[in-house]
Formats: sequence, structure tokens, C-alpha cells
Amino acid sequence: MSSSSSSARKRKAIIIGGGIAGCAASILLQRIGIECEVFERDTEVRNEGAFVNIAENGLHCLDVIGIDVSKLNPLLTKSMTFCTHTLKPIYVMDMGTTYNIMRADLSKAMREHAINEGVKIQLGKRLVDVKLASTEVSVIFEDGTETKGDLLVGCDGIHSVVRKIVFPEAPVPLYSGIIGTGGIAHMPELESTHNDIKMVFGLENFFGYGVMDNHDVYWWNNFYMEKAPTKEELYRMDTEEWFQKAFQKHQNDAHPIPEIIKRSTTEFVRWPIYNLIDLQKWHKGIVCMIGDAAHAVAPHGGQGASMALEDAIVLAQCLRDYEDIELAFEKFQNARYERVTSIARQARRSGSSKTSSSWLGRVIRDFLLPIFLRMGAGLVKTMQEYRADPTFSLKKLAVENVDHIDISANNNNNIEK
Repeated sequence: MSSSSSSARKRKAIIIGGGIAGCAASILLQRIGIECEVFERDTEVRNEGAFVNIAENGLHCLDVIGIDVSKLNPLLTKSMTFCTHTLKPIYVMDMGTTYNIMRADLSKAMREHAINEGVKIQLGKRLVDVKLASTEVSVIFEDGTETKGDLLVGCDGIHSVVRKIVFPEAPVPLYSGIIGTGGIAHMPELESTHNDIKMVFGLENFFGYGVMDNHDVYWWNNFYMEKAPTKEELYRMDTEEWFQKAFQKHQNDAHPIPEIIKRSTTEFVRWPIYNLIDLQKWHKGIVCMIGDAAHAVAPHGGQGASMALEDAIVLAQCLRDYEDIELAFEKFQNARYERVTSIARQARRSGSSKTSSSWLGRVIRDFLLPIFLRMGAGLVKTMQEYRADPTFSLKKLAVENVDHIDISANNNNNIEK
């Protein structure tokens, strides 16, 4: 399976991970003539992670792919109002056009879209080993099955099995000390926040919420837990116990925060937040990682999903423009590294300032925060203005007599039938 023979037949990509990054990559690689097969460890779409934030740069990517987020009951956000525990505004940040979407809803929509474009997706496939040769890669699953391909793309998240196997020397994810949680409440008595998200620095924990026009309230908060819990430990407490725990943390914060928690109607979703510190190498031979597997962006930055979507577009560009797979992967990392590393660092800094337990600490924070947020507003704008252009060639020199394939969704000739 040499790169030179790929022009005579369709190359095959093995994609590990059927979440946002994996589905996006499979759709776009399929459009440039690479046969894709996605392997997902779970047997169904989970609601892990509760909400996913998609900023303008990510919305552009979804438009390229062909996903209409307006059909996914999103919470539209135009601004964020940072508040004290009394809901006194500290600073209002312009967010352009941003959507908060249930992660499970977006994942389901993207899987369906991938299948419609001819991508094969297998669920319940747990990766246990990777056999890497110069021109062929084999993956072995827990059930004993094996699949071979011309390239492997690891899209299996921050706890990537691909990374553990192919890059055993890579740093391990570090627990941040924060448990992210969230839910949905229906409160007809609350007025819409009119596309504004309230970001509240509570007395004990951080709390965010937004009220939609239909009076659904999307909310999330952070618990601080010194030791990283296992998944079993996280779910040992049932939903009612978690709601009670959240209520106790916020019972002295201003209305409607305690009521929102009490009136929640959905499963209480919880997940530990980890950081992956600046992984130096994302690729090895014909294996490459994208999204959280390569550069996890903490949820505080609101850019994790958007970074994965951008990755998918740029990866497709590189594999379209460079025949040699290893060279394409090298060009991909060169094109993405500085941007995503900078955003990941900013997200980690943001997470470290979410709350303060002392009165003096809160006074100092509330005094300094507008200054830092004002500085951060420029960074947010820069992040969102970036566009991963699907028709842009990464080659420095133009190649004559080559019609580059357009990987955008509105091109009717981009999929080999």
C-alpha cells in the first residue's frame, strides 16, 4: 500500500473515534476520494459533556460540512455577562454568533451526515493495538477483529488510545481539579436572556446559564474535587444526589440560580476536566491525531469542538494537496500547531480564575477581572475571525493543470459515487 500506488486506487483511512472530530474528518476525507471507516468504542451516542460551544469559526466549519445547527435546538449566544454571586454585572463580552448545543445532538447529526456521504461507522469497537508499517497500518480491536488501511487518524479524545499506543512517550492528561456538570430546566416564569449568557462567579462555585425564548434554561457549573474520580465514582451518586449537591453549593447565590438547579428536568451530566499540556508531535509515519487526541482545549475556552472541526478541514486540505501521507501530516501539524496551542493555553488560564472562596479574593478578582476580560475580548475576536477555507491550497507553489477538489458541502461533484 504505497503512496505512489494510491493514485491508481482509492486510499483507505481508518478513523478511531466517532465523535465530532472523527465524523468531520471522515466526511471531508470521503469527499477528496479517501475511503473512510470509523470505529467508535461506545455502542450508542452518549450525552457526556452536556453542552458543546460552537463559535463563529466552528460554525463556518459546520457550514462547509453541511450541518445546519439551527435544527438542533441550540442556545444562541451573542454576548456573555460576567456577574458576581448577586448577579451584579462585572463585564459584558461580545461573542459574535455562538451556539450552545447538546453534544449528543450534534454527534448524532454528524454521524447521520457521515453515513449519508458513504462513510462506514462501526460502534462498540474498542481499540487494543496498532501495528504500524511504512505503507500500511493495522488496528486490532477487543473483539479480536482486525482492519488494515493506508492511514490512521486518531480522533478518540483526550484519553486517546491511539496516542497511548503509538506515542507511549507522550505526556498523560492532567486532571484539573474541576468536575464539569450541567442540565436543562424549564421555567416559564423566567424571561429570555435574549441571546445573553450569564457567567456567575458564585460564592462557592462557578455557574453559567441562558434562558431560551421557549423558557428552557441551559445551565452548567463547576465542582472542585481534589482527586480525579473514576467514572464509576462519578456515577455512584444518582442524579437526585448530584442536584442536591449542586443546590447546596449555590443556595446562597442570587435568584434564579438555586431555582434553576431545583427545577432541572434532565439527567445530571458530569465529567472530569483534564488538560493535555502541549503535545509536541501529533503524527508518526502514516498515523496522525486531531482534535482533543492531539491538543485538548479545556471547555473554559469554548473552542474545543471548533478546533476539532478546523483540524478536519485542514487535514483534508493537506491530504488533498500532498500525495505523500507523511508529508501531508507534517504540513497539517505545521499549519495548526501555533493556533491551537495558543488557544489551549488561554483556556487553561481562564479555568484557573473561575472562583475564589475568600471574601478578599472575590473583591480583588471582581476589581481586576474587567481589565483582563477587556484584554481577552480581543483574543476571542481573533479566535472567531479565523476561517478554515476549504478551497485554499497549502502548497507554496501553484501546481499547473491540477483542479483542486472543493470539499465544501455545496459542491455537488465532491464525492466519488
